[in-house]
Amino acid sequence: MKVLITIWADPAMYLATTFTARMLSEAGNSVDLLYRTPNAHLDVAADVKFGIRTRLRRVGGGHAGWQDKIDYINFLFEAIKCARREKPEAIIGYNTFGFVVAFIACRFSPKSRLIYHNFDFDVSTKGLGLLGRMLKRVELFAARRAYMTIFPAPERASKYKEMAGLNREPISVLNCFPRLWNRQRTGELQALLKSKNLCFEKLVVHLGSIDPFHGIQATIRSVLHWKGNWGLILAGFSNGSYLEDMQNLVHELGLSKKVIFLPSVSNGLWYDCLYSAHVGICLYEPCNLSHTYMAGTSQKLNNYLVAGIPSIVSNSPDFIAFVEKYKTSKVAEATDALSIAQAVNSLLCNPQEYADYCHAVKEAFESEFNFENQFEPILSRLVNAQHDR
Repeated sequence: MKVLITIWADPAMYLATTFTARMLSEAGNSVDLLYRTPNAHLDVAADVKFGIRTRLRRVGGGHAGWQDKIDYINFLFEAIKCARREKPEAIIGYNTFGFVVAFIACRFSPKSRLIYHNFDFDVSTKGLGLLGRMLKRVELFAARRAYMTIFPAPERASKYKEMAGLNREPISVLNCFPRLWNRQRTGELQALLKSKNLCFEKLVVHLGSIDPFHGIQATIRSVLHWKGNWGLILAGFSNGSYLEDMQNLVHELGLSKKVIFLPSVSNGLWYDCLYSAHVGICLYEPCNLSHTYMAGTSQKLNNYLVAGIPSIVSNSPDFIAFVEKYKTSKVAEATDALSIAQAVNSLLCNPQEYADYCHAVKEAFESEFNFENQFEPILSRLVNAQHDR
């Protein structure tokens, strides 16, 4: 089977895209992965593997402004050329920009099955420009004609079905790692800490965007109330002035020896932080639809699950139900420093409780939150559809 994947982003940043390409490739399928060239300072995931049968096709130069729009037009033409040349059995488009291109490319390969995989959407179109509103209308039109629509949480799938008026039931695929994912500590983080004359007994990490609405300010303030010699690592990209604001906050609170920012992280250092950590922070302030439904969806959470460490999650109904079922995490208020500190102290001051949480994390990952379990039904459906033709 031939598959064309279109994503107007760096696919290495998305677990589902990375492992979809890899699983399709390892199953013997030919995959063309068409994606947007990342900005130079964001292109740090060079060692990500997409499978030996996956051909990577970068488009654009990591531009912004009007040049970015020209790149997107080239992205569309490249998708059309690939669809006409390869005649793929399936075309998978990610999010609005990738899916609109996938939909148009399908017009040039009529036998291709169109699949929409969405990571984030909001019901409101407020804040979208004219182009954004036009693309959203095309997206909704195309989604109603897709062979499959996939979302990273059942609740989001239900909301989208209602919004778009889907004729077919959407599918939920969580953002998980494969069962056999094998990453080891490289020593990069410890070398970095040693170069700063820092030494901690335990590490708490926040892996992901260093941006507003992720409980970061409250997490930093919570360090004042921690009961041990524990460090906080904040690793991930940031936009605007927020990173500088948080660095200033750390300085004002006198926490420069306790809180470490890593705003541009190589893939190796990212996983070294993850596998060196004892607790992961996974907090979302309910500013939009996506942040309301993050249990199982969050790439942060799934990083912590594959690493086998417990996490601190938001006290949203979605996360509360998740914690009650899987017992992998402590719940805290994302904007309350004392609530976060209480959760961290509870985990790291009680060895037996910590061990129980680690065991629950391992059970949840192996039974539910792994990519094979999530994606295998999709792969089977694609293969069966091909055979039925």
